[in-house]
Amino acid sequence: MALDRNHYIGKVLSGGYRINRFVGSGAFAYVYQATAPDGTICAVKIQYNLVADARTRFSREIKVLKELPANDYLVKYYSDGITPEGFPYLVMEFVDGTTLKEALKVKSMDFSINSLPLAKI
Repeated sequence: MALDRNHYIGKVLSGGYRINRFVGSGAFAYVYQATAPDGTICAVKIQYNLVADARTRFSREIKVLKELPANDYLVKYYSDGITPEGFPYLVMEFVDGTTLKEALKVKSMDFSINSLPLAKI
């Protein structure tokens, strides 16, 4: 089944996350603004590209986001699951603003290891 980007708007995912509006898309997932059961605005990323490599990458993204300690440089992980149609999804903190792609058009960023804000061990 091909997933139309508007399919989930107005629907409620398991856990009570209501999809409000489409925000954007990437190589293998659509991103939506949603409302959690407690009223918190959050982001829901639903994978639409189910080829093996995309599934592996999305699963890895969820695993890493779940395991990393909370900090100011990452969105907060809230939940994940599978839609009734079989599409994996990730629920995380919603950050309103520009996309990384748009930000990089304005200013280049240094992604070298020395530029990253890492904790000293």
